[in-house]
Amino acid sequence: MNHTTEHNASEIRPALFDAGVQVALLRRLWPRVLGQIDRDPDSPTHGSCDRHHWLYRLQDFESGVLHQAAWPLAVCAELIEEGVAFGFSAAYARTLATAIMQRTTIALKRHGGLLDEYYPGERSLPGTVFSAYATLKSALLLRQDAILHAPGLERTATLLLRHRPTPAANQDVAAAAFLGLYATHRRWHQAEVADTIALLLQRSADQGRFDEYGGGDLGYASVTLHYLACMVADASHPCETQLDHLASFLADFVSPSGMLGGEYAARSTTYFLPYGFLLAAYRQPRLAKIFGRLDISSSFNRLDDRYLLHYSLGSLVDTLRHLRRSPWVNETRTTAESGWRIHDHRASGLLAMVRGESALYLGLRKGLTWQLEHAGVTTIDCGYRIQRRNQTYATCVIDPACHPEITMTPEQVTVSVISRFLAYRNLVMSPWKVVLLRLLGFLGPWLNGYFKKRLIKQARPLAGPRLRRRLTLTLQDALLTVEDDIQGLAPDDRCVVAPPVSPRLVPSARFHQPGEADALLRRQTLSNTTRTRQLPLASQEQASPLLDRPNLGEG
Repeated sequence: MNHTTEHNASEIRPALFDAGVQVALLRRLWPRVLGQIDRDPDSPTHGSCDRHHWLYRLQDFESGVLHQAAWPLAVCAELIEEGVAFGFSAAYARTLATAIMQRTTIALKRHGGLLDEYYPGERSLPGTVFSAYATLKSALLLRQDAILHAPGLERTATLLLRHRPTPAANQDVAAAAFLGLYATHRRWHQAEVADTIALLLQRSADQGRFDEYGGGDLGYASVTLHYLACMVADASHPCETQLDHLASFLADFVSPSGMLGGEYAARSTTYFLPYGFLLAAYRQPRLAKIFGRLDISSSFNRLDDRYLLHYSLGSLVDTLRHLRRSPWVNETRTTAESGWRIHDHRASGLLAMVRGESALYLGLRKGLTWQLEHAGVTTIDCGYRIQRRNQTYATCVIDPACHPEITMTPEQVTVSVISRFLAYRNLVMSPWKVVLLRLLGFLGPWLNGYFKKRLIKQARPLAGPRLRRRLTLTLQDALLTVEDDIQGLAPDDRCVVAPPVSPRLVPSARFHQPGEADALLRRQTLSNTTRTRQLPLASQEQASPLLDRPNLGEG
């Protein structure tokens, strides 16, 4: 039952290796993307990618993270000149990319090397590093020396030279990618940059696992993988070992239908970036048997327009660009295997059990939240919520006090937890709060830390109630049994089956996911807080949803 990267899918949909599929997807997406950009050359906001700012006037600042759109435009200009048709000319794409780059570098210079993302004066690390890297790459591809030598980019590099690891690995690796590329092409503080990048990749706090705020998250890990792949392609810093290791980790969670991620992971993300998977497959062809299943269209179709302009579209054009220069020629088909394979990643708070078209994924630090994919149907179980005095507490929350007990034998796997009910503080915008944010803009970096602590890092536990959950998978019979016992409820507590949503604030989560409709319909108030449910997985025919045993059922 050791870590493995073998997969058992017999049918491959290799969109990851099919340039034609990706061209068709980009053609569908470009009208949505272009509509987000101010394309009027006489407009004072020309080149802005924040439609809420330049068109709707809903906010008096623009979200700098959206300026990553320069890179996909620059790449598409190159692809159009090679004969790929997207419905507009290469000159048009270059013109828009240049306008975005110029606007970004001016903003970086004006604001001391940092961009805002969610509120004025924020000085956002992710908003800055993602857009700065896209701007730098675009300037190099389009040979825009004035952008490459812009004071704004140098200010960003100077700030990031002092950057140290944070709980968000994807942002740190993006910062490393920018620093490495900038230092390489500008011949700028190369020894110091190499030392900073080494610290960011080493990540002593999580032993180099690239965790996200307390555990493994698959969508954000694909972002980290993307920027590791960029560093390999840029030849800016050696990180092949980290790329291979993270790719092998992610391979254990690609579902039979080609999905990745869910509520069970640390930050609940359900999208992925394809470029890192492609480069990892080129480096390790055995991984192609798994990554060939990734359903790229499904991942991109669920994104909103904001996340298309985010790093997502850039990763898609990177993937297409690589395939056109080095077409995939290796075999991607796999042979079916009969036994269960257990992927034990408890250090990152995750466990996966896979056989045939069945896959069970467990969030070990989130109250044993689980997701099952069986016979083409996805089932999501996010545990329970308690409503007390207008506050909602949930078990589907990363809890460092949740210590799973895992027993593995040749006959079965059993996982047990005792989990608390926790809540994050609510933050609902209002007119006076918007005004207050404007007045306190000079405290942006401090406010950023405060909001992360309130909405992401520190959940408040509810005193008293506990969920005791035990999940057993009998391997030979392929029978899943879930036993729940909720103890310590106060008389006025209302305990309900949780919806398929984590209460933690993650802007890139909460896109539509398979299985959420059924999970919402199962939401009900419990009259019996002891439940035992079973689901047979021996047949590949569609099974009924998990049902309680009659003698322990709910009202």
